[in-house]
Amino acid sequence: NEIEKLEQRIVSERQRYSEILSQEDSGAVSIPHFKIQDEFKLDKEAMCYTLIIELMIPIDFVILQSDVVIELLDVEKNSAIISITSPDGKSRNALLASYRCQASTTRIEIKIRSLEGQHGNLQAYICPKIHPKMCQVNDYFTLEIIYSFIIVCSEFSFT
Repeated sequence: NEIEKLEQRIVSERQRYSEILSQEDSGAVSIPHFKIQDEFKLDKEAMCYTLIIELMIPIDFVILQSDVVIELLDVEKNSAIISITSPDGKSRNALLASYRCQASTTRIEIKIRSLEGQHGNLQAYICPKIHPKMCQVNDYFTLEIIYSFIIVCSEFSFT
């Protein structure tokens, strides 16, 4: 069967690659580059932000880090295992959460809600299932709830 032959070849090539990497004099290893397609948008109806991260290769895990308190909301389509680290007084992290993805996940959707009146930075550390292990960091703009202010324009007079 042709598929079985290809699977065996993949396994043997991965094993050969691992052996090359384990040798001390193997030389420099090129770091692969991967393109991240992401979207960070406001969902006015749900009153939250939606972060969509998509890669051409499977995602191993995504770590979210923020210096403000952020509520992570359930997304039905996600099959990722979520781990949230409680903040300690020593670090500036108000949120540190990891999403460990299933075997062939190439797209993850995360819904977040920040507290009204607070703003800060949100960073996503995106690590695909590639060797050597590496990640890219995407910095998302300062979280400011845009529906938490009002602008009044008119002609006013003081008496």
